[in-house]
Amino acid sequence: MDSRTSDGGTDEGIVFPHPSDPTKTMERGSMYNPVTNRVDPYEEIWSDTVPPPGTQIAFLEREDGSSFIAIIGELRLGVGRLYAWRAEGGKVIYETGWGEGMHIDLSEDVKEGSTVGPWVVREFWKT
Repeated sequence: MDSRTSDGGTDEGIVFPHPSDPTKTMERGSMYNPVTNRVDPYEEIWSDTVPPPGTQIAFLEREDGSSFIAIIGELRLGVGRLYAWRAEGGKVIYETGWGEGMHIDLSEDVKEGSTVGPWVVREFWKT
């Protein structure tokens, strides 16, 4: 499945409590599947993790809304129309495309609404 298609498709699903595990959340929906070349159903299972006190949390978005970066301590995730990446501790774990914004450093004085290069800081706090 691929939510980064150029055909205008969407990645939309319904999120609800996991039926057999109260610590998880389930998402069901449909999106473009490049293997079958059609829109197919999908299912994802999400788990919550509580970061330790003092962990930096940030969400950044390009001004045009085409991509975003999520930062939770040493964990980073970037998603755009034609790329996605995940990094931990400065090491790339997964990457498709060119990984825009992977090495952004946020200082203590960053404020919500400020910009870091082409990125708008939508949320910024510490646990």
